Amino acid sequence: MALPTSNLKLIDVSLALSEGNYNISMYNLFTSLSVNAEGLDPAYCPGVTPAARLTNLQSTPYVLGKFRGYDHAAGGSLFAISVSASSLSNPCGAPAVTMTVYCQSATLAAAVSADHPIYSDAAGTTLANNGWYSDVTDQWYWLESGVWRDQTTCSSLTAVLASGPVGSAFEACALSGKAAYYYHNGSNQIPVAGDTVYIDQAGSSAAEPGYYKVDSMTDWYEISRDGIVSQNGKCP
Repeated sequence: MALPTSNLKLIDVSLALSEGNYNISMYNLFTSLSVNAEGLDPAYCPGVTPAARLTNLQSTPYVLGKFRGYDHAAGGSLFAISVSASSLSNPCGAPAVTMTVYCQSATLAAAVSADHPIYSDAAGTTLANNGWYSDVTDQWYWLESGVWRDQTTCSSLTAVLASGPVGSAFEACALSGKAAYYYHNGSNQIPVAGDTVYIDQAGSSAAEPGYYKVDSMTDWYEISRDGIVSQNGKCP
């Protein structure tokens, strides 16, 4: 049950937070880990997101009136969502980290539709960092300051970091540094004979003919024409 919006007393808040202590201090009450940010009423404790309202609540001087309408049971448990995350300007084909975020919605698509932010903690007190997030293949959403700002759909091509082109497999195996991302339509992590390699993740421009070396690996491949891999192998 929500706290009253008038004649609110310190003990009311203490009991709602299950502190149950008549001698509790304002500091201990307002910084209590028991506060459910979802339960703070934006009419009395302004903030665009629950995290923003919690920050408002905990700012000094402490104002008891910010607890008016507080509902400790609001929101319930947040959903845990396993996501890939990237801080790069273009997440398509780029390296990403896997993490768990928390949200009122069960999926990112639902979160975007409902304007629900995601959090880095299960309590919903810390907004997830700015960046791209994805919980389904090829679909990414951009979060900024707790607000969904953009989304993009990537192609199904596989990204590979490689150096080249040069004139032979021997030269390719000697390459180091100056690698760039290429994208191929194969089913393996690296391109093999018969796959097509592109210079863009949309698959609109074929890679130049020549020999390439996969970065941080001993694999090489040759592109003959139209981005098609004619052969591949391993460096000695």
